[in-house]
Amino acid sequence: MAARPICRLAALAAGFCLLLTVGVVGLWGLGPFTEAATAEGAAPTSEQLRARLEAAQQRLERRTAVAEDLLAGRLALLDAAAQMRALSRANPDFRWESFRWTFPGRNDDERHCRQAIAALHAFPTDDPARLLRTVQRLEAELARHLARGPIRLSGGSRKVTPVPPVLPTDVTSVH
Repeated sequence: MAARPICRLAALAAGFCLLLTVGVVGLWGLGPFTEAATAEGAAPTSEQLRARLEAAQQRLERRTAVAEDLLAGRLALLDAAAQMRALSRANPDFRWESFRWTFPGRNDDERHCRQAIAALHAFPTDDPARLLRTVQRLEAELARHLARGPIRLSGGSRKVTPVPPVLPTDVTSVH
């Protein structure tokens, strides 16, 4: 019977790898780097691309910090989801259609909860059973919230530093 949890963990890991690929390329704003033209049809400058890449890296670091705090129990699920939502909204290149396809839910707030839970799988662990227990606990927490009705996130918690502005206004026009 010990092989069954290992198979489940392997399946979760494989699924997360797929989500991570979709997330990095489509959801976290790296996909538009493959698109060479701006709205005006001109290629973005190297400075604009560098600024966009730096902004994407900052958002990725913030998402990682949120997931670490969620895994460590320093952040509640709804607070983590609110911070994930803030990061998504701060990204002018965020692919909302890909996000909605990747994470099921009645609304985007529920999807951000699922995104926060999925992000936990990115962490290497010496204790996969602990990770699995944490994911199960968070899934149960989400189910309890959903039993009361659709998820509605507040502005987030003060337990993790606020998300800083990530793009200068002249770069947001680059598509």
